[in-house]
Amino acid sequence: MKLRFLHLFFIAVAVATSFTASALDLPIKTVNKTDYYYYTAAKGETVLSIARKIGVTRNDILLYNPGVADGIREGVTIFLPVDQFAEVASPEEPVVTSADVAASSPLPEYSGPTFRYKVQKGETLFGLAHRFGCSPDQIVALNPWADQGIRNGDILTIPGSRSGIADASTTPVRGQTPSRTDRPVQAEPVIAEPQVEPEEEPEDSIITPPAEPDYRIDVPQPPVIEVEEDYSNAEAANVTLMLPLMLNTEGQAKPARSATEFVRGFLLALDQRKDSMSPIHLTIFDTENSAERTDSLLSTEVVRNSTVLIPSDDAFARIHAVGFSSEAKVLNMFAVQDTTYKANTNIYQGNIPASLMYEGAADAFLDAYMGYTPVFLICRGGRSEKMAFTDYLRGRYEAAGITPIDVMFSNMLTSAELEELDPAGMYVFIPASGSLSEFNKFAPALLAYREAKVDPTSVALVGYPDWTAFRSESKAELHRLGAMIYSRFYAEDSAPSVVDFQNQFKQTYGCAPTDMVPSQAMLGYDVANYLITSLSAFDGQFRQGEDSSHTGLQSSFEFDYDLEERPGCGPVNQALYIITFNSDNNVSITIQ
Repeated sequence: MKLRFLHLFFIAVAVATSFTASALDLPIKTVNKTDYYYYTAAKGETVLSIARKIGVTRNDILLYNPGVADGIREGVTIFLPVDQFAEVASPEEPVVTSADVAASSPLPEYSGPTFRYKVQKGETLFGLAHRFGCSPDQIVALNPWADQGIRNGDILTIPGSRSGIADASTTPVRGQTPSRTDRPVQAEPVIAEPQVEPEEEPEDSIITPPAEPDYRIDVPQPPVIEVEEDYSNAEAANVTLMLPLMLNTEGQAKPARSATEFVRGFLLALDQRKDSMSPIHLTIFDTENSAERTDSLLSTEVVRNSTVLIPSDDAFARIHAVGFSSEAKVLNMFAVQDTTYKANTNIYQGNIPASLMYEGAADAFLDAYMGYTPVFLICRGGRSEKMAFTDYLRGRYEAAGITPIDVMFSNMLTSAELEELDPAGMYVFIPASGSLSEFNKFAPALLAYREAKVDPTSVALVGYPDWTAFRSESKAELHRLGAMIYSRFYAEDSAPSVVDFQNQFKQTYGCAPTDMVPSQAMLGYDVANYLITSLSAFDGQFRQGEDSSHTGLQSSFEFDYDLEERPGCGPVNQALYIITFNSDNNVSITIQ
């Protein structure tokens, strides 16, 4: 057996910026007989930076200005009702005492010296707590807004003295593998990406760690790429990945970062199950995001003799462009909207198609809320990108003899617009959009309406995959509303299996998986585990049967294996997640 290592390069770049907070001192304007504070966004400002600057929360801004949920541009004015924010304290940094902390927060009390620190790119709350010898909760106690996460340029009040700061040269940076005696890491300097010149520092003393050299990190563990020149070995399955890793390019664009995360998760699964799986020969090609290189790879013996080929979406497009001819089974995990599986039995559609997804979601919603009257929420002038699904669902209700109700509203849904509904009725609300900005337009009124009911469960809400990305207050609102959604994927951050995966990933690669929804690291991990299950069930052959189904951390695989009703079609993954956000903050998950 020949072993070759995949070399993944990661560049850590220190970028210095500055952040200055100011007191809440906003002008007031009267609109429709209501007094509002108002603030006009400057160039480069974000909703979060404005919230911190004027001393309110991000959700406070979104509640009264839902149009900025997807970002704010220079010149846009936000409004905050004076009667709701009259008591907001100035964010001018006071002297924080242990009594203040104890009185205002259940977090651990801290008594002692503090200093101020500027957060650098890639640093996390947990990592800073470890570095400064305190707990994350103690940092949050002195910086309550940090509970929502920290980012490059934020100013933190840190418990302890400056003399207790660890040498930056010994502190791991995201993307850099810590040195360990059992895991040698070779690092060679590379040309740094352009540095951003720091803006003028605030007058008070803020500690910024010294700039560190940039490193290209070679990760030689686990031994993950197994390549044999003789592809006629029938005892082993040949699995090939074709992804735009951009290994020879300085810096990593988003597609390259996503591809790298996928590969890392994939390799982690193989390493964990190497003692129990059927032999697999894995080859990973960097397509370099080049059509020319991809075309040349498709003509190689390695690719043509693959048992399973997993291409990126751009590589998948080239398969059809060049008329790729091979008996390799092509597992399409990235071109979600592609329909070429309908005419090619060798293409496995790894994501449930939209038509089957709508059907499964409608089945689940109608079954869960039988006896409820459907209410479609439509914002005049708002986003309505889910109309394909709502039209389908409306048709299903009408076919069942149920007449839906339409509630139209402008900007924000109000309680007055819900007053015409029967107080004794049972209603399931269906919005026309899955975006956070549109959610914020109806959620407050719907929460008040639901909580005013004698039986809150008589008011239900169904929604979309987009909501799996909701965090903090928005996710809490999903629980308070008892929302039910459908999605091709779902992972609960606190689930023991997910936490264990994240810990294993960090231990192996020296950094946590990138925080994205869906997680590309978990996707790679789930796909590899599915392949191992399927190939092991059929002695190294890739085909479908009841024994090849797999439920992963985030994605599941339930390919149809009886294709008599669809002759000439490739297998399709029919797994669909139905997720219910229960009022006890737990999540119920079923797979259709």
